[in-house]
Amino acid sequence: MRKRYCAVCGERLGEGASLCPNCGAEVKTADKKGLSRRGRLAGLCAAAIVLAAFAALAAVLLPDLLRSDSEKFIYYQQKLLAGPLLDALAGGLGEAREGVDLDLTVTAAADDAALGPYLEGSALTLKLRTGAETLVNLDARFMGGDIFASALTLGGGKLGFWLPQAEDVYYTVDISRLPAIISGGGAGGGDLSALDVGRIAGTVGKYLGIAASVINDGNVTSQRGVDVAFTALEGGFTGTVYTFRPTAEDVEAVITDMAAALESDDELADMIAAAASAAGKSLGGMRSRAMLRQLAGVMRGSAGRAGRAVGDAGFQWTLTMEGRRVRRIAITAGDLALVLERAGGKSGAFAAFLERGGAALVSLSGRSAGKGGSYVLDVSGGPELRLLVEERRDGSIDHTFTLPDGAFGLEGALTVTVNASGNGTARMPEAACEDISAYTNEELEALFRRLGMRLMEDLGFAVGDLREIFGGI
Repeated sequence: MRKRYCAVCGERLGEGASLCPNCGAEVKTADKKGLSRRGRLAGLCAAAIVLAAFAALAAVLLPDLLRSDSEKFIYYQQKLLAGPLLDALAGGLGEAREGVDLDLTVTAAADDAALGPYLEGSALTLKLRTGAETLVNLDARFMGGDIFASALTLGGGKLGFWLPQAEDVYYTVDISRLPAIISGGGAGGGDLSALDVGRIAGTVGKYLGIAASVINDGNVTSQRGVDVAFTALEGGFTGTVYTFRPTAEDVEAVITDMAAALESDDELADMIAAAASAAGKSLGGMRSRAMLRQLAGVMRGSAGRAGRAVGDAGFQWTLTMEGRRVRRIAITAGDLALVLERAGGKSGAFAAFLERGGAALVSLSGRSAGKGGSYVLDVSGGPELRLLVEERRDGSIDHTFTLPDGAFGLEGALTVTVNASGNGTARMPEAACEDISAYTNEELEALFRRLGMRLMEDLGFAVGDLREIFGGI
């Protein structure tokens, strides 16, 4: 039981006392109808939670309520489409700069009696390792036997190659001293560190922003509560349809703005020069700036024609949302239409198709889930191609392509599997190294002729078998 004390003199009070035994002061008791301190704190906490909930709700809803139709159109394209693409671009470039370690192995199987036996035990493997230096291995097996192995290296201003079927020698050459392979100097071949990922992604975002300026309140309309039926998928939904119809003047203005940005973009010019240097070519900032000015001039000269062409084609971009999710995109120009549809829920179903006059030219459909999925590519007048993506226990990914019976004159189905593994096994040659940087053009020509002849002699049996196979199909 909690002890009580007199508020006036501090004397300890007995249980249920109404007067202090020491000073006679009246003892005040808490109003049972009032709130205790704990109750008041609970009330304040509840009020704070309610206010926070309202603030969060406002943060979600107010932007949509305050944005115009054109702003919403841009926002959804940028948030849901351009944003992920830019993130993927930045991630891919980052991996390229930091280094990629990848193995790709291609195998195939066929029901065809003529082709099937040759594919059994055959494989083509590409092994790639990148970074400050690049290493590539290309190996081949034919009917269970190794028929080809190779290595290509690039970095530190040197190119190296190894073709053991011809000569078990690892040849290297200084790129800047090899006019037969590359014109001009440059000793930085293969070094991707000169490319700044953040600058590249920022530049792409900058020009996407200029392109987005073609969208304005005058060329975007919206309809809410529209019942939409899918064209390729089953079912439909009720959502909001945003329609973008640019005028010829809109298009001409944005191309002109793009040209103005290009001709004064020193940062882009520097990045072009850096990319050329990474490839072993000497371009320089002055030449890259001149190239951008020339491109800007071409764009200005064609802006009016491009605007009229878009206007005459009746270009229209329709974005259909269900809540805050993109469910359908349709881009039409003349009798051409490119459509993307995405089902709701966890089905992962989607369909994309290009059609002319209502007839499908190319269609891609399927379902995706995690790292896997199944897809079907159908090209008008061609065989249907099926793709199954599955993850193996070792973490690598199988991409299995299947062509149906009769495709390309084959009897039975043809299956091609591409296995991608992030646990790369690229290897440097263990052969003796020879530097051919000081070779003359005549000596280089003689070397490559000798290597080519020996390689063809070594692979002659396989080439003959392949001619027999494909000659009989």
